This record gives sequence, C-alpha cells and structure tokens, in this order.
Amino acid sequence: MAEPKDTELRGLIPRSLMAQIDALAQVDGTGSRIDWVIGVLQAEADRQVHRATLLLRMVGRNPSATEADGRSAE
Repeated sequence: MAEPKDTELRGLIPRSLMAQIDALAQVDGTGSRIDWVIGVLQAEADRQVHRATLLLRMVGRNPSATEADGRSAE
C-alpha cells in the first residue's frame, strides 16, 4: 500500500523482461513484481552511493566542502 512519502515510477519495458521479473519475484518469494523491483533498485542505489563515497575519500574530496576544488576552507 502506498505511503504519503511514496511516489510513482512508471515506464514501458519489454514484455519478455516483465516475464523474467515476475518469475524472479516468485522464485525469491517477494510477493509482487514491484516489491522485487524496489529491492533491486534499492540495492543498486546503495551500491552506487557506496562507490561514490569511496571514490571521494580516495581522491581527498569532500562533497560538503565550501571551496570549489572540493576541499574544506581552512
């Protein structure tokens, strides 16, 4: 059921992909295709945020910095 904080994601996908998603949702026991898709999208978003965080740390940049070069003003 939709929560007030939820929003809609809509788009067309190939029928063959939808069949695969339905099958994967059943195999994984998630109950519905949207629950399966949400899990996959959340995992990928988390992975990309982690990747970006590591990259910024490795190059010594601070995304919250006030200076244009990504470094803190001192």
